[in-house]
Amino acid sequence: MVVNKLFEKVVYRKKGIEPFLRITVWITLFLIVTGPRSFPFLPGPVRLFDLAFVVTVFLFLALLTKKTDFRLPVTPHTYLFLFYVGLVMIIPFLGVIYYQQYVALLFGDLRWLQVLFLFFLLFFLYKETNPLPSLEKFIWVILLFQLPFVFFQVLLLLFGVSPPFYLELWYPNGGSGYGYYGQHIGRFAGAMNTASGLALISGVGLALGGLLLFVNTQLKYIFLFILSGLLMVAAGTRAMLLGVPVAVLILVVLKLFQTLKFKKVLLKLSLLFLPILSVTGFVIYYFNIGRVATSDRYIQVLQFLYGNVTFFDVSGRAGDRWYLPIQEAFTNWSPFGTLINSSHALSHLPAFDSYFVIAIAQAGPFLIVPFLLVLFSLYWTSLQIYFKGNVIGIFIISLTLPISISIITQNTMTGMTGRVLLMLAVFLNAVCYNTKIKI
Repeated sequence: MVVNKLFEKVVYRKKGIEPFLRITVWITLFLIVTGPRSFPFLPGPVRLFDLAFVVTVFLFLALLTKKTDFRLPVTPHTYLFLFYVGLVMIIPFLGVIYYQQYVALLFGDLRWLQVLFLFFLLFFLYKETNPLPSLEKFIWVILLFQLPFVFFQVLLLLFGVSPPFYLELWYPNGGSGYGYYGQHIGRFAGAMNTASGLALISGVGLALGGLLLFVNTQLKYIFLFILSGLLMVAAGTRAMLLGVPVAVLILVVLKLFQTLKFKKVLLKLSLLFLPILSVTGFVIYYFNIGRVATSDRYIQVLQFLYGNVTFFDVSGRAGDRWYLPIQEAFTNWSPFGTLINSSHALSHLPAFDSYFVIAIAQAGPFLIVPFLLVLFSLYWTSLQIYFKGNVIGIFIISLTLPISISIITQNTMTGMTGRVLLMLAVFLNAVCYNTKIKI
C-alpha cells in the first residue's frame, strides 16, 4: 500500500506517467542499438536492453490503468511491415518443426516481438506530438557516444594503451566479437560491436546531416555531417562509403535544382566545408583511421566510379560466396530454402553476410520480396514528402537509405540495430497519416 501511494505520488504528479515512459522507451532503443552484447551478472541470452524493456512494459501497464485510448497505427505501410515481420517469425517456426531443429534457433527472430511492442508504444506516445526532436536527439546521442570508444580504439591500435573501463565493459577481456576491443586491421567498431554496425548508424547521421544542411545551414548539421563521415571512414565499410554519400549528393542536387538555389547554397557551403574537411582529412590520413593510408579499398571505390572494377570487387564479396549458399539451400534442403535462418543452417560455408543472400537462401522470394516492398513503400512516401519540403521526409530517407545499402553486403536485418532503424522509419511513415501532428 505504501509503495503504491509513493509510486502514484512520484509518477502521476503534474504531467503523469507518459514522460517517464518516453524516457524508458528511448533508453531501451539506445541500449538495443549500441548496448553491450553481454553484461556482468546477466546470463548469456539476456542483454542489458532486456532489463530496460521490462521496466518499459511495467510503466506501460501502469499507464493503461489511467489511460485506455490505445490506437494502432492503421496505414498501408504498417500492414506491409507487419506482414514481413510475421513471415520472419513464422517461416523459421515451420523450419524448426519440419527439420526437427532446436527451438533455440527461433529466439533471435522472436526478438522482433520486442521491436513491434516498441513500435506500437511509440505511436501511442507520439500520436499527438511531433517525434522528430526526440528522434534527432536520439541519433545525436548514439553518434556522440561512439567518440570515446573510437578514440581509445585508435590509441589501442597505434600505441597499445590500456583500455579504459568502458571498453572492458563493452568488450570483456578484449571481446569475442569484432577484433580486439572493437578494433581490427585498422577498422573500428566504436560501441556498436561491429564495424558494419558503426557504418550503419553513421550512415544515418551522414544522410540526416547532409539533407538537413541544405534545408537549414546550422552549424550543428555541419558537425553532424562531418562527425558521421569521420565515423564511417573509421568503420571502413566500402559499400556504405560509396553508397550513402552518392545518394545524398543526388538528392541534394535534385532538391537544389527544384528550388533554384543551387549556386547560392553551393558557394555558401563550400566556404564552410573546405577548411573543415581539409583538417579532418589530414587527421584521418595521418592516423590511418579506417586504413585510409594503407588499404586499397578507397582506391577501388574510385575505380568503380570510373567503371574500371565491378561492384562485387568494391564490396569485397566474390560471386561464389553468394551463389553457393543459395545453391545448397535449394538443392540439399527444400524447394523453398532452409526455412530456418540460413546463416545458421549453412554456417559451414564461407561467410555470406548479404541479407539478400540470407533471405533468398532461407525462403526464396517469400522473405526478400515483402522486405523490398517495405523499403519501396518507405521511399515512395518519403521522397514525395521530401520534395514537398517537409522535414519528416528527410528523417525517413535517412533511416531507410543506409539499410538499403547495408543489406547488399551485410546481414543487417538479422541484428537488432537494423530492425530498430527500419521500425523507426515505418513509425515516421505512420505519423504522416496522423493529421493531428503538425511537423
